[in-house]
Amino acid sequence: MRVLDVFSNLPAIELSIEQIEDIFLKSCEGVIDDTYTVVHELPDNAESNTVELINDLLREGRQVAYLMRQDSLVSVVGYKK
Repeated sequence: MRVLDVFSNLPAIELSIEQIEDIFLKSCEGVIDDTYTVVHELPDNAESNTVELINDLLREGRQVAYLMRQDSLVSVVGYKK
């Protein structure tokens, strides 16, 4: 698994790109985070600019995962297997 892109709605001081990547990679190994959830379906509450970003990643051949905190989209991760 290789993370190629990380887009976050949170400031790096709250959640760094490295932490997002770590949470994502651990979730792929079955390790559950207490605060964040990784999902692979577009959340219903995604904003239009986020949908455009996701479509760009998909056009570039990346797979997409979403880091959620409760019901809020926190980050978009573009990756390849």
